[in-house]
Amino acid sequence: MLDRYQQQIEAKKKLGYGVLDVMENHLSHHDYFVGEIYSIADIV
Repeated sequence: MLDRYQQQIEAKKKLGYGVLDVMENHLSHHDYFVGEIYSIADIV
């Protein structure tokens, strides 16, 4: 049972890091996540 949870955790971590890569790439080309001004998206 513990092994199953560990596999799920590793899969979720991989997905999470993928999302962070997308966010970092976006911010390398833009100052903000949405539009041209600071918004709640930049805080979260």
